[in-house]
Amino acid sequence: MYLKVNLDMKCSDQEKNEMLKLIETICDVADKARCGGLLSIVDEYKNIDNVLLKSALELMIMGFDHDALMENFNYLIFSANFDGRQLLERCIIYEAVLWIYSGCKKEEIKLLLLSMLGEKWVNEALFPTVKA
Repeated sequence: MYLKVNLDMKCSDQEKNEMLKLIETICDVADKARCGGLLSIVDEYKNIDNVLLKSALELMIMGFDHDALMENFNYLIFSANFDGRQLLERCIIYEAVLWIYSGCKKEEIKLLLLSMLGEKWVNEALFPTVKA
């Protein structure tokens, strides 16, 4: 199943670059939640533009059980024939929710999410080139 999802979420480098803003938003929220608990992100999530991420964070704040939230996400992701950018975005948010619940550090979440974009994005995060 994972191989099929990975194949279906292929998209252009430009579309992957558009995911970088989402990943940064997720990392900022995750950092705040890790340091101050889920209730500390109440004000933060209201300002998020991405409806799916906003909904996921709201359900987390409301105290939804981890398994119930993941089951809900499975329906949201696989109930329609999403592919490309739409599927990638949903999978990034799905994985982010798992890692936020696990209490991962911002840096860990960033690398894990960047790995969904591909090796190029991980390498750029780990070994940024110095521009003259």
